[in-house]
Amino acid sequence: MIKDAAKDFCLKKCEKCGQHWNTEVVYHILNAVATEEFSLDSVRNFLQRTNMYNNSIFRKIRNIRKASSGKTIERAPVVLVLDGNLLHLPWESLKVLRSQQLTRLPSLAFLFPRLKQQALFSSESFYILNPSKDLPHTQSTFERYFNQQRWQGLSEVPPTESEFSGALETKDLVVYCGHSAGEQYLKGERIKDLKVKAVTMLMGCSSGLLKLSGQYEPQGIALQYLLGGCPLVVANLWDVTDKDIDRFALELLKRCVDRSEEVSFAVK
Repeated sequence: MIKDAAKDFCLKKCEKCGQHWNTEVVYHILNAVATEEFSLDSVRNFLQRTNMYNNSIFRKIRNIRKASSGKTIERAPVVLVLDGNLLHLPWESLKVLRSQQLTRLPSLAFLFPRLKQQALFSSESFYILNPSKDLPHTQSTFERYFNQQRWQGLSEVPPTESEFSGALETKDLVVYCGHSAGEQYLKGERIKDLKVKAVTMLMGCSSGLLKLSGQYEPQGIALQYLLGGCPLVVANLWDVTDKDIDRFALELLKRCVDRSEEVSFAVK
C-alpha cells in the first residue's frame, strides 16, 4: 500500500513540476512515519513540511494505522554483523527491535556452528560470585539463588585459571558475577585456545565491549570466547551499575533455568 503511494507521489511530482523523486527514499520515509507511534497530526505536519503531503497518501497511512492497531509482527531471529564504525551504537534499543530475538556476531562464519539451540541444564552449571569481595549487593542477591540451585561454584574466592577454564570446557552454563569480564583470572589469549562448551554469562561492567585499535578491527574478550567455541555469550556492552546488572542477571537466570526459556527470548 505504501509502496504504491510512493510510486504515485513520485510520478505526480514529475508530471507537475519536472522534479525527479527517488521512489525508494520516499517509500522508506512514508513507511517509517506510518508504522512509528507518531500522532496522525504529527504525520500530517511532517508530510507538509517535506512537500510530500496529499490526501491520498495521508488516507493510506491512516488506513495502515487502523489495520495494524494492536497487532505485532513476527520476525525470524536477527543477527547483527557490525563493523567498527557501527558496533558502539545501541541497535538493540531501537523500538522495532526491542521485542526481537537479536544477537551480535563478528561475521557470518560464526553463525552457522551456533544455529542449533542449546538447552541449559541447571545441574551442569558453575558460578563465580564476587571474587574480589567488594560487591556486597551482588553477593546477597545471588548467594541464596545459587545455593537453592545447588550449583557448583566459588563465592568470594578468586578462581584459579584451571578452575575457570575447566568450568568453561565441561559445564553447560557458567555465570560470572564480578568486575569486568573476569579477564584478570583467565586471559583472553587462553580462552580462545580452549574448547568452550558452556553458555557464558559475563555479568560485569562493559564485559562485552569491543575496543577500537586504530586501523585494526575492534577487540574484546567476548570475541575470544567465540573463537574458543562458546555457543553464546551474554555480556554488557557498556558500564552499568551493579544493582541494575544484578536485577537483569537474576531475572535472566530465572527465565532460562527455572522456566526453560531460550536465552535469546529471555534477554528480551
